Amino acid sequence: MTTDIMTIDNTDNGDAIQINGEFVSTLNMSDPAAKVKAYNALSDAISLNDVMGATLTIVDILTFPGVRKSRDGSADKPCVNVALIDADGSVYFSQSEGVYNSAMRMVSLWFDPTHPENGLNNGQGIKCVCKEQTLRNGNTIKKLSLI
Repeated sequence: MTTDIMTIDNTDNGDAIQINGEFVSTLNMSDPAAKVKAYNALSDAISLNDVMGATLTIVDILTFPGVRKSRDGSADKPCVNVALIDADGSVYFSQSEGVYNSAMRMVSLWFDPTHPENGLNNGQGIKCVCKEQTLRNGNTIKKLSLI
C-alpha cells in the first residue's frame, strides 16, 4: 500500500474552467471563438503596468505558468502569468503574485462554470483598478481593487 497522494485531472478542452497545474481559464474552450480569444490573450497582451490606476472591466481571466526574469543577476524564478480580458477587448498581462491572487478571488466569487458563456459576473464583468503598494523592503506588490 502506498501513502502517496495523486491528483487526477478530469478536465478536457470542453470544460469551462480548467485547472491543470497553474492554468485557469474562464473561457468556454469548446467554443472556437473563445479559443481565438484565448490565443490572442496569450499573444497580444499589454503590460498591466501601462494602465495602472485606470478603470478596467474584467470579463475573462487566463492564467498559465511563466518565468519571472531576474533583475539583479540571480536565478530566474517560476511564476504565474495572468491575462485579464477587458470588456473592450483589450488584454492586460501581469506576473504579479498580488494580481494572480486577486484574479483567483474573482474567479472563485464571480464565475459560474455551468454557464461559461457568461464570463465573469454573469456577463457584466468586474470593475476594478490595479494599484501598487511599496513594501518596507522596497519591493512592490500589485492588486486589483474593486470599484
